[in-house]
Amino acid sequence: MMLKDSREGAKARSFNKKNFRYGILFLLFISCSQVFAEHPTDSIMEDGLTAFNDGRYRESIQLWRQAVKLYDETDESVEGSVRVRINLTAAYESIGEHKRAKQVLQEALELAENKGTPQDVLLVKSALGTASIFSRQAPQAEPLLNESLELAFEVNDLRSAASILNNLGSLHAGRREYDEALKNFEEARKLAEEQGNTLLALRASVNTVYCLLEKGDDATVRSELEQLYNKVSSELEEGHDRAHLLLSVGDAYYQLAMRADLPDSDLLLKANAAFQDARKEAIRLKSDLLLSFADGYTGRLYESVGRYEEALLATRSAEFYAQEAQLPDSLYRWQWQNGRLLVALGDNTSAIESYRSAFSNLQKIRHDLAIAFGNSNRKSSFRQELGALFYELADLLIKQSDRAESEEKAQTFLLEARDTIESLKSAEMEDYFQDDCMNLIRSKTAKVDAVLEKAAVLYFIPLKDCTELLLTLPSGLKQYHVPAGADALAKRVEAFRNQLVIRTRHTYKRPAKKLYDLLIRPIEADLEAEGIETLVFVPDGALSTIPMAALYDGEQFLVEKYAIAITPGLTLMDPKPIRRENLQVLVNGLSESVLGFPALPSVPYEVKQIERNFDSTSFVNSDFLIDRVTKAFESAPYEIVHIASHGQFESDAKDTFLLTYDKKLTLDELERLIRPSQFRGNSVELLTLSACQTAAGDDRAALGLAGVAIKAGARSAMATLWFVSDEASAKMVTSFYTHLKDPNMSKAMALRNAQLELIEDQRFRHPRYWSPYLIIGNWL
Repeated sequence: MMLKDSREGAKARSFNKKNFRYGILFLLFISCSQVFAEHPTDSIMEDGLTAFNDGRYRESIQLWRQAVKLYDETDESVEGSVRVRINLTAAYESIGEHKRAKQVLQEALELAENKGTPQDVLLVKSALGTASIFSRQAPQAEPLLNESLELAFEVNDLRSAASILNNLGSLHAGRREYDEALKNFEEARKLAEEQGNTLLALRASVNTVYCLLEKGDDATVRSELEQLYNKVSSELEEGHDRAHLLLSVGDAYYQLAMRADLPDSDLLLKANAAFQDARKEAIRLKSDLLLSFADGYTGRLYESVGRYEEALLATRSAEFYAQEAQLPDSLYRWQWQNGRLLVALGDNTSAIESYRSAFSNLQKIRHDLAIAFGNSNRKSSFRQELGALFYELADLLIKQSDRAESEEKAQTFLLEARDTIESLKSAEMEDYFQDDCMNLIRSKTAKVDAVLEKAAVLYFIPLKDCTELLLTLPSGLKQYHVPAGADALAKRVEAFRNQLVIRTRHTYKRPAKKLYDLLIRPIEADLEAEGIETLVFVPDGALSTIPMAALYDGEQFLVEKYAIAITPGLTLMDPKPIRRENLQVLVNGLSESVLGFPALPSVPYEVKQIERNFDSTSFVNSDFLIDRVTKAFESAPYEIVHIASHGQFESDAKDTFLLTYDKKLTLDELERLIRPSQFRGNSVELLTLSACQTAAGDDRAALGLAGVAIKAGARSAMATLWFVSDEASAKMVTSFYTHLKDPNMSKAMALRNAQLELIEDQRFRHPRYWSPYLIIGNWL
């Protein structure tokens, strides 16, 4: 079989290399095994294993739950009860029910520690560590695996020791600690071979290949793959495990072939041969799961060389088998692949339907995927891995809108495109915060569109070749094409931000004007025609890292024309103006140097100015302790919570913090402080974070800043993109609260007036001082 490129093949290659690398996934070993002693559950266990290997995970769960019940009722075999629970965990993990899996393992651990043997304990701890590698409990993985490895050597269970070493290698590989990972994989392989465990030895070898691929050692990968293919084909018995490893070998060949601008046809031939070998095994086993992946990988390979018709046939076969096996985690991928192929073949209408199906199936498992991508052991994100699906669908919908027969149909397509990107933003928040905070307390939310009065919402959709601006005015939705794609726009944003933070220069004006001409100039006439006073931005990607207030038309900053707010999405929690009478304010400040952070000498002045304007409770310096703040929240409802202290928003939410007198306050802890007020019907109206900053230019860190109000359960937040001088910050905040007392002034307008006052002050007129302040969320 020849796999030469067609003329169109080059168009597909760049996409595949960038967006279809999901094959590199290190093989863990949560072994699903038969119980060694005879027991009434033997047939149930065997049926469960068959269902699991075929990808019928829910069926295996039902069977193994029956087995758990039988073991518990007879109370005859602790070993059997522990092992079936480990099997059940693997099945739950396979369908994304990670919490349920952890509960089952905790039950197994309690049983093993109370009634079992040391070997039972090591099996459960090993399974717990393995399940934690790509979950929210990733930090627990290494100690659990190391502890279980010591137990394995103590009881001379060398087969378990080999599997634990393999899983430790996967842990280190996920952290990009490649040398340590390769060492673990090699130890696992040797130990497995000594124990006669050919399967595990080959799994460790496959992991070695993937690790070398990630490390970029292509020469070694090539020689290792040749040996590995021969060993899998000749040394492993026919069955599910052999087919799975053949798919992994084929995928590794494919990844290696796609390294170059022109794919290596010899490597692609070997990849295809491995996929076809796996397919033959799948047919013999009658495994829908294996057939789905064999055909899906084959379709991907044909797509990469431009053989779209053949790719389409293979991909549709993969879809069919994924549906038969009820595999939403692979089905959406083949539907996505099918959509790309239809676009390549010029059938955009059918492609949209495929993308919609992929989008729908992805939504069913989106939360679990977002949680998985966000953990610290995966150096990736939901946007990096899956964002392309959302943008490609939005692009197709926008093109369909341009060709629509009527304005009504055009609007329908545009709204669907916007909702598609909105869904991505929600998943990004789940990914960043590692919970479903975006979905909490929806009873008091409303669409941004529904509360516009002298305000307009500007929604950005950066695509490959252009950026779409969707402007929602009180009169309706309008669309604008900006001739700058996502990459070009990101470069302009970076240039602007880099110049803006240098307070001794005014070189920011040129990039500020370029961005103004791109993003604001096209909509100016419509804003003026409708008397808009407030611009609400829903930024995307790199645009989240810059202050829109500092965009410059050549004579004026944008903030000199409009009040400006940021919202992470199109829904607002309880969108109503803040009440001004009898406001209760909780003020927290830290002026002293603690935990290695410099002093903030203007904080006491800032606190006193707030106390002059509002009835407030204050905790400053040694009084700013979590216990005191917690008690304050328990005793009274606070509409405004002000924190004047160091804080940092990082790309990993676990590294994001606010500084108190004795510790770093995490976002989870902040949520535990504030959110109960929301449940009691007294949501915090405004959370102000003074002296905080986001990691420079990091759009993932900006997710935390954008979502902090949602996470904490506040209706809105005021925060900064970077650290502002202590004196300027005190002046800004004091002015903001003074204006906020005016019952006719929105939070966004109060911030604008405070920024204008700093612009008039010769000391602080540079936008580095006043522009990073943002109103996030409910701007009313």
